[in-house]
Amino acid sequence: MLRIIVSIFLGAGVAFALFVLMAKLIENSARPADEVPEAPVIDIVMQEPDDQTQTRQRVPPPPPPPPQQPPKMELVEPEAAEPDADGFSLAISA
Repeated sequence: MLRIIVSIFLGAGVAFALFVLMAKLIENSARPADEVPEAPVIDIVMQEPDDQTQTRQRVPPPPPPPPQQPPKMELVEPEAAEPDADGFSLAISA
């Protein structure tokens, strides 16, 4: 029973503290805003490109050797020449 009573008072105290905190956060002092100094002007100038551009002549690498042919596989004959479908026909007649 004591635990419930303490919890109620503690919850009420936290709720009241949050209420006061929120009220202070949105409080208006009814005075004009402070003067904000003007933002400095940033002048971005592109540099002139160099007159003589250094280029490098690239030589392509030699082509890779062709891949080797895989060995030939032997054909394996199925054990049953004609599978039995138990009279179930998959033929579609038009």
